Amino acid sequence: MVNFVPIRPSRYRAVNVYDHEHVHVDVDVNVIVAVVGCQTALLTDDLQPKKSRSRPRARPRQRPRLRRRDRSRNRVFSVMVTLIFVFLANFVFAAAPQSDSGSGQQWQSLFDGKTLKNWEPTSFGGEGRVHVENGQLILETGSDLTGVTWAGGEIHRMDYEISVESMKLDGNDFFCGLTFPVGDSYCSLIVGGWAGSVVGISSIDALDASENETTRMKNFPKGRWYRIRVRVTQPKIEAWIDDEKMVDVVTTGHRLSVRAEVEPSKPLGIATWRTKAALRDIKVRRLK
Repeated sequence: MVNFVPIRPSRYRAVNVYDHEHVHVDVDVNVIVAVVGCQTALLTDDLQPKKSRSRPRARPRQRPRLRRRDRSRNRVFSVMVTLIFVFLANFVFAAAPQSDSGSGQQWQSLFDGKTLKNWEPTSFGGEGRVHVENGQLILETGSDLTGVTWAGGEIHRMDYEISVESMKLDGNDFFCGLTFPVGDSYCSLIVGGWAGSVVGISSIDALDASENETTRMKNFPKGRWYRIRVRVTQPKIEAWIDDEKMVDVVTTGHRLSVRAEVEPSKPLGIATWRTKAALRDIKVRRLK
């Protein structure tokens, strides 16, 4: 503890009370008063409630008013942006690939999903078993061909479409050989032939699907349904697999035929080659 001992007017000496050793520091009384006053002021300030020192909020700055000419320019700009957006949207929509479903009458179903009504197993010789299972027409693997032939009466010969869904279950050759009439002639759309990847029309001018202008290549994994559609009109034959156009050939001036071993499929039939397949949703419609 330290006491201050007067040594002369207005002068004090600091003395250690516990060991009575004098600290050789002379302190002016005015300094003592100033120090005590500062400490008292600080203590008083701590005891008083604090006042908010936050700055007053600045008033929001008002946006400058646009002149009439500037407002007119903004309106014109907004209209131009809208027109450009509409144009681009129409352009993108027009450029997107769209399926060509054509126009025609209502589809007529050719398979009821329960029986072989209006169909007969085709007598190729060496054919596999044909049966209906779970709403599907099953063509078992044959040696070489297995198929069904239409036995339900007259069929369309011109200006019509025929559609079937087919799935390869086993084997490595065509799982859909669709034979159909073109006027007084016949031909076949082969899907997955010649080791599993050839698509085309057999035959045009005695050339098979692997040899004429309709030859296309496409992979067909097992266990996947493919929607196959053929359109027959006066000038040409067209065919799609799903929404992909695979055949577009002019028939005028060309001779159409089927291979000799496929003759039993006429006038309308579906066959496979050393391959097990499932068929469903077989249908036909007249074009307008």
